[in-house]
Amino acid sequence: MASANLVQELTCPICLEVFADPVFLECGHHFCGACISQVWGRVSGDVSCPQCRQVFVQRNTRPAHILSNVAEQVRQLRVTAERTEEFVCREHDEKLKLFCQVEQEMICLVCGLSAQHKMHNVIPIKEAAQALKEKLEESLKLLQEQMNQSVRSKQAGEAAIQGLKDIQALLKRCELPVSRPGVVSVDLPEDVAEGRLRYLKVWKEMRAVVSPVPEWLTLDPDTAHNQLVLSKDLMSVKYTGSRQNLQDHPKRFEKILNVLSSQGFTSGRHYWEVYVGYKTEWVVGVCRESVNRDRDHTTTPAEGYWVIDVISHQEIKLRKLGIYLHYERGQVSFYNGDNMCHLHTYTDSFTEKLHLILNPCDYETGDNSEPLTLLTT
Repeated sequence: MASANLVQELTCPICLEVFADPVFLECGHHFCGACISQVWGRVSGDVSCPQCRQVFVQRNTRPAHILSNVAEQVRQLRVTAERTEEFVCREHDEKLKLFCQVEQEMICLVCGLSAQHKMHNVIPIKEAAQALKEKLEESLKLLQEQMNQSVRSKQAGEAAIQGLKDIQALLKRCELPVSRPGVVSVDLPEDVAEGRLRYLKVWKEMRAVVSPVPEWLTLDPDTAHNQLVLSKDLMSVKYTGSRQNLQDHPKRFEKILNVLSSQGFTSGRHYWEVYVGYKTEWVVGVCRESVNRDRDHTTTPAEGYWVIDVISHQEIKLRKLGIYLHYERGQVSFYNGDNMCHLHTYTDSFTEKLHLILNPCDYETGDNSEPLTLLTT
């Protein structure tokens, strides 16, 4: 999907997060300004590009202002889920199920019948979200194509700044002019003051209600139990039933079939999805970075685990699990990723880095042989 590919294009190779204050080097590669400064700060004398290894005598970097704007807008699209009860009408305490095209806001059924919205074009929120999703993905696809062209131009010896100007021109073209919508249209009015930014804002709010966008994560091979195999893209894990000859590592789980995400979190709100398919056993959730790796123990909050397992929810026929972390609130919530039905919520106090944790469990038959897979779209 274009949005997922674009996020990868806008990911810093050092911190594996969407660019923050990006800069580009003389070789044309981009990094977060803070990341490249930190890497070069540990080196005396000549430095090199972490990607292509080109050596530089001077530590010259240039700010990528337009790329920074693009990254910030894409970052806004990686919406995290909120607690179900937060998506209710403040006036009527009813779920938001409709979208008013005139006011450009989500409303409840009672609001839809009120005098304020009675004469407005009001449609189901899922119908509006789907239409906006298609328009946004079309814009992101054009943007990605232009960014790819920019990279090719740099490689061909063109100045990097020409490519960035092309991106800026594309962003202006992505402000889709639209006419007055009909009953089933969700086009935005031409006189929306904030233009395309308002367009993205409306989509972000609706997407959070209908189906949150999972963040991009990878699994850390250094933490994987030696009977687990990770995919080449580090997005899925599978139990093998036999011990592998892996190098010893202090982060590796020795007794439990666990693997952690490479990325850890000490703040913010985050949402991930894991495809569990038709597995008969699995354990998924978050855990403290300091959990014990070399002994058996219970996976409880007291031990630093906030997890959910298939045994507790067999009757739901779960295929895709959503995990929501609100660090400051001390909240870990689980959802059916297909319909966002709430399953369970932990409330605790977090004081250290947390990681996503996957356990595909062992099996005696082939019924549980499927992998657990991280989803990004």
